[in-house]
Amino acid sequence: MDSCVDRYIEVFQFAGIFFYFNANGRPSFAYIALFYILGSFLTSYTRAKIESLGYPCKVGKVQRLERMFSLIVLTLFAALDSRILFWGLLAVGVGSNYTALERLVYGKRILKNTSLEKR
Repeated sequence: MDSCVDRYIEVFQFAGIFFYFNANGRPSFAYIALFYILGSFLTSYTRAKIESLGYPCKVGKVQRLERMFSLIVLTLFAALDSRILFWGLLAVGVGSNYTALERLVYGKRILKNTSLEKR
């Protein structure tokens, strides 16, 4: 239940950022918000999927806490210059997507090892 509420919160946060940048003539900034939310969702989804199979998944550096903390800090500093938000979202988006890929590889390795054990 908690993870579902978290996804709704993230969607509303990034929808706001996306529409703000779009409305202010900065569509490239808006697409970075989409890139960030993709990484955020995939990071959470891959962890949930691996854990639903009965395996622990603590792989990756950019967890939910890091994403939320960075978003708060970036939003505060965005009042000084919106480019801070752009570059910060890009950096955390890269980290989130990298974490999701790490988890995909980890999950594939687990499944491969599990299928080898069953033979």
